[in-house]
Amino acid sequence: MKRVEKSAEPQSLADFRTACPDGTWEQMRNDALHNGQQVYADCRSQTGADQRGLCAYCEIRLNENQPHKWRVEHIHPKSLSDSEHNWNLDWQNLLSVCNGGESEGCAETPLRENRSCDASKNNSLLAVSPLDIPAFPNVFVFDKANWHLHADPDACALAGLDAAQLEQSIETLNLNCSRLARLRREVLFAIEDRKKILREKRYSPENAAPILARGLFQTQWPEFFTTIRCCLGAVAEDYLRSINYTS
Repeated sequence: MKRVEKSAEPQSLADFRTACPDGTWEQMRNDALHNGQQVYADCRSQTGADQRGLCAYCEIRLNENQPHKWRVEHIHPKSLSDSEHNWNLDWQNLLSVCNGGESEGCAETPLRENRSCDASKNNSLLAVSPLDIPAFPNVFVFDKANWHLHADPDACALAGLDAAQLEQSIETLNLNCSRLARLRREVLFAIEDRKKILREKRYSPENAAPILARGLFQTQWPEFFTTIRCCLGAVAEDYLRSINYTS
């Protein structure tokens, strides 16, 4: 789970909320009179752009060619909307997420145990959301033994974040399910392969590390951004600061 910084809301969503302040998300998507399908498309497109094409929770890439694996998620459950606040149409409450592995069950990664992200969260409240994650310091640690992500207590303390609450959010989203852990293992192995190639080209570790960071972070953010950031450590932090990383 990486930081998400929200852009200005789509005008179509603001217009729909003005016309139908008590409307639900489902009503909006089916509302032809107020162009509801376009509102949904705008929300989906803009949240995806804000997140650089990564799922806000597990950080796999969202694929335009697989729309059934990409949906708009409400951080605060829309079912808790009331007369005081309509969470359905709150732009700050919307993220783009993957389908949480709902169509990827197999013998190695049974479906129920490996649902993640929104598919695992359901109507639970997140103690810490991607909007709460700071740009710096990196508040996660990566365990190379089991490929799990955890809250870093020291970094959380520096950021004014409750490490126990962040850990709870990781559990709620099931971000350490075996399906995601195995994908992170592949990321770790790919990083080690890149390091080996640079060593074979006789780059010293001091010179190879910045080259590796640039190669991984220079263009669009890579899948499992946080895992890569943890693996590269101080080199990643230095590079991200040099490019004024915010989200």
